[in-house]
Amino acid sequence: MVRLGLRRKPAGDKVEEKTDEKRRSQVPTGPRLLVLVPTIAGVGSYRLHSFGDSAAAAKFITSSPHPVTRTSAYAFWALPLKPRSSEPDSGDEAIVLVRTEAGSDSVSVVSFVDIESAQSFARFEVKRGLNPSLVMIYWAIHATISETEGGYQFAPPIAPTITRGDWETAIAVVAPPAPSSVDDIRRKQAEEKKRIQAELQEIKRRQVEVEELKKRQIEAEAQRKHLVQAEHKKRQQVEEARKLHAEAEELKSIKAEAEAL
Repeated sequence: MVRLGLRRKPAGDKVEEKTDEKRRSQVPTGPRLLVLVPTIAGVGSYRLHSFGDSAAAAKFITSSPHPVTRTSAYAFWALPLKPRSSEPDSGDEAIVLVRTEAGSDSVSVVSFVDIESAQSFARFEVKRGLNPSLVMIYWAIHATISETEGGYQFAPPIAPTITRGDWETAIAVVAPPAPSSVDDIRRKQAEEKKRIQAELQEIKRRQVEVEELKKRQIEAEAQRKHLVQAEHKKRQQVEEARKLHAEAEELKSIKAEAEAL
């Protein structure tokens, strides 16, 4: 006869359960508030900071010794998809973040009007050799940073809720299409080709804009260096003229003393 009963767990299982609970408590339970701080690397380059809530982000900005963090930081709630509650003219957009290398918090940023365009851009860059593990795609709900008497605040202070309906809309299963004629197939292929060409043109346009901004930045830096060098040269000339004038006055004085003798 076999006696049924509960098997007593070894003492080590309790330690493993506590470790698992601790790990679960560290896993983010909702959208993250991302704060991008411009770097000196150039246009479109940022330092990425991630927070679980707006209070933690406000504490980070308050304690930051760099004024640029408080004046030029760009913050947004990072969502996996666009919620239906999002306002049409809110300025929210799809964001593609690309890390400079694995594990780095230095990222470049490209924005799009919808998730589909952002995904097409990411696929295009991956085909060109970009490591897909460096790419992050989010629907960005802009968070305005404002300073108050009580410290810094974010608006909205919490991320919008993504409902079950949002997910169902995003992953809705499309019924198999009815058999198409040869003309329909050719028409759809032409439309798809046209759409892809438009996406490639948009990507190229954005790349040209980035290159133009970099070019302007380089020209501005070169002009600044030229002005600094010109100012330095001018100061040297003034100093040299002052020395020559002093020497001439001294010679004049010596000559006058010699004539007096």
